[in-house]
Amino acid sequence: MRPEQLASLDMSHVGAIAVLGGAKADPLIFHPRDRLAIDALIASGRRVFCEYCADVWQVSTSVHPAPTHVERLVFCSDLEIADMAEGDLLDDQGNARVKPVSARAEEQPLLQYAQHVMAHAHTPVTEDTWASVRDRALWFETPNLLVCTFRMANYARARFARLRK
Repeated sequence: MRPEQLASLDMSHVGAIAVLGGAKADPLIFHPRDRLAIDALIASGRRVFCEYCADVWQVSTSVHPAPTHVERLVFCSDLEIADMAEGDLLDDQGNARVKPVSARAEEQPLLQYAQHVMAHAHTPVTEDTWASVRDRALWFETPNLLVCTFRMANYARARFARLRK
C-alpha cells in the first residue's frame, strides 16, 4: 500500500507493518492523518518498522538527507546475529540518512553512526559510542517500533561492507 492509504484502511487484522521510505532521495513525510494511523498502530502494540521517515511516534529527524561517505556504522548490540559481534563496523559509502533530532536516548541502538573511527573491521563499544541521538542509525524506539534512519533501497550502491556481515 502507499503511505497515503494508511488512514483509509482497516488495519485491525494487521500484526506488523514495514514503512519503507527510502525509495526517493528525500525521506518520507507522512500526511498528519496517516501519521495518526501509524501512531495508533504503535500505541496498540503492533510491531512497526520505519525506514527513512522524517517523523514517527516521538522520533523527529531532519528532512534534509545527509551523505554517509564519511561515517561508519557500528554494531552496538549484544544480540546474537550470525557473523556479527558488538563493535563490528559496516560501511555504507554511497548512501544517505536523516539525522534524528529527538529520540529516546537511554536505549542502546543496534547500529550507530560514528565519525573518525580508526579501525578496519572492529572498534570497542562504550556508552560514548552510542550516546549521540543525532547519530542513531537503527534502534528500538519502543519495544514494538524499530526505526532506521538510512536508505535501505540503495543497498547495492551503498556497498554495505563486509560481505559476510
